Order: sequence, then C-alpha cells, then structure tokens
Amino acid sequence: MGETIADHLTKSSAGDGIRFPHSLYTADICDEVAESVVNFQRRYGGRSEQITDRLDRYRKLLEKATGDVKQAASHNDKRGPAYTLCPYFAVRSLSDKWWQVMLRIWNSAEKTDNSAEISPVVSITDVFSLQQAFEYVPSALSPRMFFWIPSFDERRAPASHLRQLKQVVETSSAQNYELINLYGGYFSILLGKFGLTGFNNGLGYSESRAWPTLGATGAAPARYYMRRLHAYLPPATATAMIDIDSAFSCSCRICSNGKRPNDLSYHELKQHFALARAWEIERSESCTVQDLCETMRDDANRSEVAKSSLPGSLRIPTDHLSQWADALES
Repeated sequence: MGETIADHLTKSSAGDGIRFPHSLYTADICDEVAESVVNFQRRYGGRSEQITDRLDRYRKLLEKATGDVKQAASHNDKRGPAYTLCPYFAVRSLSDKWWQVMLRIWNSAEKTDNSAEISPVVSITDVFSLQQAFEYVPSALSPRMFFWIPSFDERRAPASHLRQLKQVVETSSAQNYELINLYGGYFSILLGKFGLTGFNNGLGYSESRAWPTLGATGAAPARYYMRRLHAYLPPATATAMIDIDSAFSCSCRICSNGKRPNDLSYHELKQHFALARAWEIERSESCTVQDLCETMRDDANRSEVAKSSLPGSLRIPTDHLSQWADALES
C-alpha cells in the first residue's frame, strides 16, 4: 500500500498495537496507496519467474483435479489478472469517516495511467445506500464495478434488503454498469436475471463476509450443499432428509454412485458443491424467473413436510426460498 503505510506498519508493530486511523489517509497518502495497489496488480503477470515453485504447485493441483497433464501445462504463466481492482475500505454508511477516504482513493485512481481499466470497489454495510454510493464513483474509472455488503447473508437477510439489492442491480444494469458481487451465492445467481454480471464464493464458503471477522476465517467446514434448498447442511442431517424424501438426493457424478452425504469425504463434499453450483448456474440460465420462483416455493413446501418427520433439533433452513422468490417477483 505504498512506502508511507509500510513505514507506519513497521513503527507501529514495535508498540502496543497497529493503528491505522482514517486521518492517516490524506490525499497524498491515498495517491501512494492507489498507485502501489494498482501497479502491483498490473505487474503481477510478469512475476512468474520469481514464483516458479508456487506456480508448479498450482500446476500439479490442476493436473490432479482434471487429470489432464496438457491442460495443466498449457497455461501462460505471464498472464496478468483479468481485472484491476481499485483499493477500497469497508464503510458502514455514507456518513462514515472512512467514506471520505474512499472518495480520496477514487480521486487518486483517476490520476493513474489507463484509469478506465481500474474497477472501483464499493463496500458499504447499508444496502439502502449502495445505489447512492455507486453514483459517487468517478466516470473516469471502469463501468465494471465490484461491491461487497459486509455481513449480508443472502439466506438470513430481511426481505426488504433482498428487494433493495435486486432494485440496485436492475437500476445499475440499466445505466450500463457491470456489477460483480464479491461475496454471494444462489440469490446472486438469480440476480443475474436482472443484470448482475458476476459473483464470487469459495468451495463451500465465503458466500458472505463480515469485515471484523476477516482475520479469523479458516478452511471451509465439512458441510453438504443441498441443491434444492440452496443451503448447507451437516452431512448427517442431509442424509436423514434424503432418507425421508429421495427428491432431495443429488444426481451429480459424486453422488450418483450411490454414496450418501454421510459417506462423502471432505474432498468429495467440495467436489459436490462445485458441481451443484454449476448446476444452479446452468438451471438459472435456462429457466424463466417465474419458473425459478415457483420451484423454490415448491421446494420450500416439500422440505417443510420432510422436516416434520425429523427431530425438531435439526436445523434445516427453508424460509429463505420463499423470501428469495418474493424479492425477485416484487
């Protein structure tokens, strides 16, 4: 993030703690931060010779995952990143003092070479301020914008928040912005029907993030992704539900060999999730919004029937399905 921030980090680490107040990020410091972060990304593709060991490790993992030696060896090691992201800070609202730092960061990014290739990132906790926040982004930056709503969990978000996010996506798409959600799941896939360009998540985790916990996250827990619920369940709970109603079973190549969720290894659980996510994307692209909403409501009703035959102590989320459908049809 530039020499000044690096120097501050070194000096602070010798004391009682590391503090980076918003007042530290003056206009000059923001110039440093923007230039350093952007240049790091732009030059990353040329670092292949310096990180050969790491690239070899990834190549071997790719070979193991695909079984294709030629595919693993054919990648151009000197490719740069597909997107260049502007540095960003998570803010609570437009009245947050860190919001002023974000405005300085964007102003600094405007002054860099080829600023139109830099994608701004808007991270704001208040979903009702998201659209207004987009309007502050300088037109000199790329119209492909990333956003992150800290603590926004698609399966737990209130219906009003889901409707608001859908409206923001529709409005921004109509204004020719390409929005990409930094943390999302099936609801973000559905928002693709309304103009969302893309979303991100890990294998079985990171569909949402709360900024205070970023430093305490770890590996994904061993969970089974129930396709028709679009939710994670403990493998034993998923097995019990499938035993009650086989309609909740999965036909992916991991599950179709007769293995139940309880029988899957940690690696197989992640493979199943990847295949389930691909199934969700493909299905969303081939079905209408009305059909998708009708299916979610039907699956919610069916899961409620199945739950009635299981111990009440088992947590099986279903309410989000109807909430998603209501939000999409509002």
